[in-house]
Amino acid sequence: MRSEPLGDFVFPPDIEKQHVIVMQYLGLQQTIEALKQCEFYFRRYPFRGLPVYRHAHITNVCEMYFGRFYEFKERLKKYFNTIKAVEPHHTLEIGKFVKLFEKVFDQELRARNNVHHHARFEDVAIDKVFLTDVFLSADDRKGWKQQHLAAYRKAANEWSKRVRARGAKMDEFLEAIAGATLTAAAF
Repeated sequence: MRSEPLGDFVFPPDIEKQHVIVMQYLGLQQTIEALKQCEFYFRRYPFRGLPVYRHAHITNVCEMYFGRFYEFKERLKKYFNTIKAVEPHHTLEIGKFVKLFEKVFDQELRARNNVHHHARFEDVAIDKVFLTDVFLSADDRKGWKQQHLAAYRKAANEWSKRVRARGAKMDEFLEAIAGATLTAAAF
């Protein structure tokens, strides 16, 4: 029995408007989840025996972490532009939301901007991981391996805690966006 190919599924216009907003919202949520996953990248060093040094690993994860804030900011703008297109008479104060985000996450956004436009990320704790590795390479008779591993664990732990704290702050921000959206958009 031969069946005809199905055409594209099309939502009714009012549901399509909601769908577009929900999909943009889910993109914001996805970015926060990706940010929170950075905690596990900091906590795991899977490169033993490979030419990826611990200080480089932490630096790369920091740079990825900072990028998530910029990603969220850009998706936030797109989200609000979608609401504006779907609900032209909304009551959201979009500029205030974006400015608040930039204020709360200023440090991360500045670090991302610096990495993207100027130089690799630098941090004193990561520098210590690097230096103990250099000394370890030269002479391990003085216990540099233990100092190197301790410096790495300390830096990784500090960054993991930072990710958890900032991830929780991002959750609060997303919750506020959801609440504002429900009051401003026709759902």
